[in-house]
This record gives sequence, structure tokens and C-alpha cells, in this order.
Amino acid sequence: KKIAGQKQAAVEADLDKPIDECIQGKYGLTCEYKKDGAEISITYIKNKADWIHILDSRIDNAYTSPVWLGYEPSDPTIVAPARLAWENIPGLLEFSAFITENGRLAGIHIKTQTQ
Repeated sequence: KKIAGQKQAAVEADLDKPIDECIQGKYGLTCEYKKDGAEISITYIKNKADWIHILDSRIDNAYTSPVWLGYEPSDPTIVAPARLAWENIPGLLEFSAFITENGRLAGIHIKTQTQ
């Protein structure tokens, strides 16, 4: 929750420096981080953390994944076999939890402003 929409310097104050060289792509600068066992990929669009992808084995339930990251509990607005999504979290465009065939959490993708 702390890093969504933040500038790179603020993100790195929380996550430390990227684990490798950041890559400039079509939509913005993408950097990879690791913290407390989590792997985090952030694309900075208009100099803010806009697309955030998180892999964290400690988060084992797609339905409660927003709570793990500091958001208020709420029901997903989209329920599909491979994806749960919340389009009702203040400050976010979308929070998606992707689910594997065996029901485990495959990853989380957060969009703050850009589709």
C-alpha cells in the first residue's frame, strides 16, 4: 500500500535499490526489487509506481491478498476461475490476484492510474 503511486525515491526508501538495472520500456521504467522474500516488479509511469506485480509465497489466499498488503477487506468485483479483481479499492484503478489451476495464488498485479 505504501508504494502505490509513489515516486521512485519514496519506493526505494521502503524497498531499497533495485536488484538489477532498471529497463526503460514502452510505458515507462521497470525495476525489480526483493524484500522479505517477496519479488516485486514496478513500472513507473509518469515517474510514479503505477503497475506493480508482486510474488510473495507468504500470501497464500487470493481472497485476502488485499488485506495482506494493507487494504481494507472487501469483496472482489470480478470473480473468474483464474483471477479475482477489485475495482473498488480507494486510490487504485485495479487490484488483481491471479490463481493457478490448483487454487494457489500465482501473483498480484496492481494498477494505480494507467490501464
